[in-house]
Amino acid sequence: MTGRTAPDGNPWCLRLPSTWLVCRHVGEVPPESVALTSDGPLPRAVESVIGMGMTEFSFPCVSMASSGGEYFQILFTNGEDTDDPYFLIQRQFESYDGGLLYIESHGQSLCGHFKIRAAHLERNTLRLELASKPTKIVQINFQADATRSNQLRRFLRIMIPAGVLTMQ
Repeated sequence: MTGRTAPDGNPWCLRLPSTWLVCRHVGEVPPESVALTSDGPLPRAVESVIGMGMTEFSFPCVSMASSGGEYFQILFTNGEDTDDPYFLIQRQFESYDGGLLYIESHGQSLCGHFKIRAAHLERNTLRLELASKPTKIVQINFQADATRSNQLRRFLRIMIPAGVLTMQ
């Protein structure tokens, strides 16, 4: 693995065998604190694009909301500031929509209605495989205490079909 500058001038690119690992910092994140796993504290949002098919986010906060048993939302953020990077997942059950989830993020390429091909939840990581062409994989690392983690599990069970969702 060698350090390189990407074609766009990004100095935080690493050349891996046949793959570019591009880490773009969002906010005030020094290069040594860019987290690709959820093992340590996540002080600010970090976004990584791995190859062409996977995007990885790291957020210190996750919150959930619902309304009338028909609308459900999961929001990953830095905290209170609405101008910061975010990742939003919504599902409505008021009318039939074919099981689509609405996904929105600060990055334009991950906005819209998607079917979820596969979803996997671990203690502090959620991985989604979006049924799109080309297939998009999103991995979100987050921090959550036991209560919030259980709430997230409950929301995901409601929002994502059982045959698609796996949990550890």
